[in-house]
Amino acid sequence: DQQPNYTGLLPPVTGGLECVVLIDASYAATLQFRDEVRADSSSFISHLQPNHHFDRVMLVSGDRESEVRYLAEQVGIEHVYFSQSPEQKLELVRNETKTAKTIFLGDGINDAPSLTAATIGIAFGQNSDITGESADAVIMDSSLLNVDELLHIGDRMRKIALQSAVGGMALSVIGMGFAGLGFLTPVAGAITQEIIDVFAVLNALRAAIPPKTLSDYVGKVKIKLPSHSESHRTHRIGWLRAAVLGANDGIVSTASLIVGIAASHATHKDIVVAGAAGLVAGAMSMAAGE
Repeated sequence: DQQPNYTGLLPPVTGGLECVVLIDASYAATLQFRDEVRADSSSFISHLQPNHHFDRVMLVSGDRESEVRYLAEQVGIEHVYFSQSPEQKLELVRNETKTAKTIFLGDGINDAPSLTAATIGIAFGQNSDITGESADAVIMDSSLLNVDELLHIGDRMRKIALQSAVGGMALSVIGMGFAGLGFLTPVAGAITQEIIDVFAVLNALRAAIPPKTLSDYVGKVKIKLPSHSESHRTHRIGWLRAAVLGANDGIVSTASLIVGIAASHATHKDIVVAGAAGLVAGAMSMAAGE
């Protein structure tokens, strides 16, 4: 608009950033720049639905339509939202979260509100402290491989926690049934509960053992877990959770043992009531530990 004389010399407007070069007030050239997607972006996006059961993948950006659609086509994303303000992003995430669990991956300050509104907010990179504080998890290294590792770590930790909690309570219920029928004395029942707790804690300790593989999207080949500091911190957290779980269960088991010995001459009804109370306390203890 400032140089109407050059309008006819310029090439058609395309996507990306355009830089017009003038030499001695004469048009010389137009330099065009465009963002390139990561080499592994397409395989990462395509593996989310079959491997992690994602219903939809959406690209939400404040950039103009041509750029956003170009990037979406490169990585295979169908649901595209462009020219979105931080307020519009937040409203979109809130609406999606009302109907399903959501994961929001962002790397800018404008993404902070959306990271908070999503079911799980993942901050990508180290661009802003505000973004990191708003997210549930922070990927320090800007790598999609680390994002995939985070998804696998969360899924593995959840499975181990459910195995320990549900498995321990199921075995306790079975033990209560045998005790109620008179096949277990109070002392034997308390010892059996101790053994169940030990197995539950040992199973929880598996969270501290690094798996051989922790990613499955690059070329459909299993990737070995790198020995970086984030992984070590994750394993230490696993040990801490298992230690808290074990300590809580130890307290409850000791109390159960005392009650069992004290009730050695009690009726079957009293034993069942005491066992039920111990089961409830054990469930609360496991929940606190996890």
